[in-house]
Amino acid sequence: MTPMDLGRAVDKARAKMSQTELGNAIGVSQPVISEIIAGKQNLSVLQMAAIEKATGRPPGYILRAAGYLVDLDTAGAIRSDPNIDDGARRTVLGAYENALIVEGSESAARKAAKR
Repeated sequence: MTPMDLGRAVDKARAKMSQTELGNAIGVSQPVISEIIAGKQNLSVLQMAAIEKATGRPPGYILRAAGYLVDLDTAGAIRSDPNIDDGARRTVLGAYENALIVEGSESAARKAAKR
């Protein structure tokens, strides 16, 4: 994973938004956005959060898209935890699946529900 991976993730996040529009939304110039996308400009955590917010992406989207974060089998871990009783397990799984849907990962929620 490289700065280029982060740049590609930012480019993917902005979708149809122009570089100028994205720059205006997060308070930097279009050339700075261009440098970020090209992997030539470091991207701060605050800039990532601002880009995700401006583009309507969920928190962590850029790091996931760049391959820095991997989705774990959270549902499997909840199901196999011996310290959670059945009622609590259903509640926690329901909350986790709802969070996935809110985040825009409906297919992941469906997979989690089927496991």
